[in-house]
Amino acid sequence: MRQQAVRPALAGGAVLLALLLLLAACGGSPGGGRDDGHGTGGRTEVSGAAPHPAGRVARSAGPVTRLTVPPQYTTDRGWEVIGASPEVAVSHTTGRLAYLERTEGHRYRLRTIDTATGEPGWSGQASRPPDPPH
Repeated sequence: MRQQAVRPALAGGAVLLALLLLLAACGGSPGGGRDDGHGTGGRTEVSGAAPHPAGRVARSAGPVTRLTVPPQYTTDRGWEVIGASPEVAVSHTTGRLAYLERTEGHRYRLRTIDTATGEPGWSGQASRPPDPPH
């Protein structure tokens, strides 16, 4: 008796999943195939003209991404830390930013950089965090 109710529900779920996948695969661009809202209807530009005339700016696909950066970061001489933890500590008196860097074997290393130049500063030895109490 129970199998008679499960089989149609399973088949219906499979059909619904197939329809959702088909819908996702057929999705187009938000402008209906047009790049700037007034577009060429899918035609390819052959001439040497730019797709956006001077003075016009293309609309973006979404909102601008806002990054959380330390207040000492300046865009005139930017720097980037790759492989760091999201939590940082800034020393305003020394102008240093401290972060944890993951190394091999679940070990971590504390490093610092100069916030004005991005130059590496002090670096500690890699160590393993203590096991949490059980």
